[in-house]
Amino acid sequence: MDEFLVNEEAVGHLLRFLSLSDWAVLSVTSQTLRDTIGSLMSTSWFHQHVHHILSRCSTPHQRQNQCRRLVLLVNSFNFPLLIRLQYFTQITRQIGSFPVDVDSIAVTMDPSNWAGTMLQSFMDGCQVDEYRQAFLYVGNQTSIIQSLELFASSEAGADGSEESKINENFLRTNVRQLFLDPCPSGRHKATWLGAIADYVGTKPFARLIILLYGPTNLQGDLDWNFSLEARPSRRHANVYFSLAETLALLPFIPNWSRSYSTRILVHMSNYPVNWSLRSFASLLLPLSYLNIDLVVDYFALLHNTNRDSTAAIIMALTLVLSRDFDNQQISNGMQHGADLILRIIANIIDDPRFCRQKSVVWQQLWDAVRNVAADFAQTAADLGRDGDEAAEDFHNLMNAWKEVAILQIRSQSIQSSY
Repeated sequence: MDEFLVNEEAVGHLLRFLSLSDWAVLSVTSQTLRDTIGSLMSTSWFHQHVHHILSRCSTPHQRQNQCRRLVLLVNSFNFPLLIRLQYFTQITRQIGSFPVDVDSIAVTMDPSNWAGTMLQSFMDGCQVDEYRQAFLYVGNQTSIIQSLELFASSEAGADGSEESKINENFLRTNVRQLFLDPCPSGRHKATWLGAIADYVGTKPFARLIILLYGPTNLQGDLDWNFSLEARPSRRHANVYFSLAETLALLPFIPNWSRSYSTRILVHMSNYPVNWSLRSFASLLLPLSYLNIDLVVDYFALLHNTNRDSTAAIIMALTLVLSRDFDNQQISNGMQHGADLILRIIANIIDDPRFCRQKSVVWQQLWDAVRNVAADFAQTAADLGRDGDEAAEDFHNLMNAWKEVAILQIRSQSIQSSY
C-alpha cells in the first residue's frame, strides 16, 4: 500500500480519539498535518465520524456545541463552496433542523435558528454568484425550490386551500430562517434577496415579500387581505415597518436596476387586489424614513403617468397615519410624519423628473388635505355617535398639517436669513 495512504490511515485512527477542537489546533501545527486533515475531511469516513460524534450527544446544547466546533474547523480550510454546503446539509439533517419536504412543516427550524446561522457562517467571504449557487443547492436539497415554483405559478392565497396554506407556511418559515433572518448585515440580506428574485422573477418576488413579512391570523396562515382593512396601520404598524425594511434593501441588491425596485413596489400594491390608498400610505410612511429615494421614484412614476392627484392624496394620508406609528414604539427613531412629508416634498421639488414649481406641489398637497379632511368630516357627521374614528382622523390630519405648515415657515425663515 502507498506509504502516504498508510500514514493517512494512521493519522485518521489517532484523530478518531480527539475532539474537533483538537483537529483545529493540529491543523495549524504543520502544513503536512494540515494537508492530511484537509484530505480526510473530504472523505466519507469523516462524514461518518461527524455522525458518530453528534449521535453521542445527549442534549441539543451538546450537539450545537459540537456543530460550532465543526463550523470553525471547516471555515479554517479554504474548501470550495460545494464542500462547505455538503457539511451544512449533513449537520443540519443530523440535528433535525433541515426542512426535507413541505409536508414536514411541523418539523421546522430550531427556535434558536441554528441552521440559518450556520449557513451564513459558511457563506462568509463568498461572491454574489456563489450566493446564487448556494440558494439553488440548499433549495434543491430541500423542498424550497419546489415550493417556490408552486408559489410562483399559482395565485397565492387565492383559493384558500389547505395545500396552498401548507406551502405558504413552509416557504415563510424556511426562507426567512435559512436565508434572511440570520444575515449579519443588510447587504448580505440584499444578496440573498437578489438570488431569490433572480430565480422566481419580479412579480412572484413581490408577492413573496408580502408572504414573508405580512400578518398572520390566529391559525398562523397569512392574511392576504390585510391591505383592505379600513384602518390597517392601527393593527399592523409593525408589519408595514417590516415590509418597508425589506423594500429599503432592494436598491442594494447586486446588479439590480433601480427601476426594478419601483416595479416591485407597484406589483405589491396590486396584490391580491389593489391596496387601499390608506394601506399603501401606511407602507410608504416608514419606507420614506428608511429609503426616501425609492419613495420619490414611486412618486415620479405617478407623476409620469399623470397621477399627481393620487400622489398628493397618499401624502395627505401619511399625515393621518403618522400617529399610528408614533404610538407603536417600533420605528427605532423614525421621524414624525410631518418631518417625513417635508423631506418627501423637498426631494420632489429638487428632482428634475417632476418639473413642477414649488408652489404647485404645495397647492396639490393642500387641495388633497382639504378633500381628505372634508371626507372625514362628512363621514363623522353621517355616522353621528358611531363616527368617532372619522372625527379622530379629521383632527389628526388637521393637527399634522398645522405642524407641516409651521415647519415649512420656519424653514423658509432660516433660508431667508442667509
